[in-house]
Amino acid sequence: MRVLASGLLVLLLPATAARADGPAATADSRTFLRAAKLLPKYLWETRPKRSAKAKAAWAKNGYDDLRLDKKQFRKIAAVLADGSPFTHEKRRGKTLQVPTGVGDETVLVHTIITTKYKPGCRKSFPILITMHGGPAGSKSRAKEGANQQYSAWQSHAHSFGGIVAAPAIDGDKTGEREWAIVRNIIAALDELYNVDRNRVLLTGHSWGGILTWQLGPRHAQHFSLLAPFVCAVNPGREHLANCRNLPIYSVQGKRDNKWIVETGRERIEVLKALGYTYEYREMPGGHDQFGGEFPKILEWFQKHPRNLFAKEVVRTRRADGELWYWVRTEATEYRAKIIDRHTIDIDCEGEVEVFLSDEMLDLDKPIVIRRAGVGVFEGRVDRRLGFLLDHIQETGDRTRAFAASVVID
Repeated sequence: MRVLASGLLVLLLPATAARADGPAATADSRTFLRAAKLLPKYLWETRPKRSAKAKAAWAKNGYDDLRLDKKQFRKIAAVLADGSPFTHEKRRGKTLQVPTGVGDETVLVHTIITTKYKPGCRKSFPILITMHGGPAGSKSRAKEGANQQYSAWQSHAHSFGGIVAAPAIDGDKTGEREWAIVRNIIAALDELYNVDRNRVLLTGHSWGGILTWQLGPRHAQHFSLLAPFVCAVNPGREHLANCRNLPIYSVQGKRDNKWIVETGRERIEVLKALGYTYEYREMPGGHDQFGGEFPKILEWFQKHPRNLFAKEVVRTRRADGELWYWVRTEATEYRAKIIDRHTIDIDCEGEVEVFLSDEMLDLDKPIVIRRAGVGVFEGRVDRRLGFLLDHIQETGDRTRAFAASVVID
């Protein structure tokens, strides 16, 4: 059995052998403080000359190779979570043109941001993406729908202290194009304002609710809450199983079309049987907006940040090559669980990469990885700054603060 490691102190020969010696030396306080001070300029400086100077200094001092202790790692993670201090967008509401991933095609997105934002405030903001009804057969109809959703939610940007984004999504698909739109909205607003990736809410009305049910579970690791309204779709147990760590707040109208009401109840029965976190509201009325539920949804939003370091992750119908919470594998269906502060158990065949964090395990001590109960790795890992930065560059997610990974096949 081959064991590869990123950020490991050693490459263990027997996969289950433990290290006897201590961890590698971590950065001294002076070197660490210089690196931490330079990091924002290295990552986000927008002025070309100053950016080049920061990158040259970073490389010259070899900061990528720094080994960090737990306290140092958490300080770096906090710097990353705060986001860029170089944001300069002054407008708190603007219309974006976001790429769909199909040629040069773009979609219009209405946005508004809380008054708590100021250029360079070095703070990240939660985001609510609301999708309109339809399906919209034309771009003009999609724009009308986006305007409706924007009007319904815009005042709430200030109440939850974040960003509201309302895209104009035309067509009747729920696939990669639609996911690219959502993903690119988050990326564009992160560049402008700093998005808190641990607080992303996906919601929608009617057809937008169907998009929420289809895209949300498929890409659950990117969201902290789903809030679909009055829609008819039953994606099934296999699809909804992906919501192991993603709460859902579902709203239906009692007097809506019978098949819409019935599918709404069917979805909730699946979530109930799975033992997942949900709130189901069946309201007086039909195919309405039910704006009275908005404050309650936002309360849930505040209480349920993304559970990136979840104790158990479940994946079905996996998209090829996608990282799922703290696991990456080609297996089409799997389950992985943190047993205690030193042990992880994975239940799948083939190559698996397990990403590690102090939020999951005690990385100051040897960790154990088991496959279906059988030990396949035991040893120490170190926290390397370069590994963390490479990972967030790969994923585009500043809050994915993983210190190391172990690859087992």
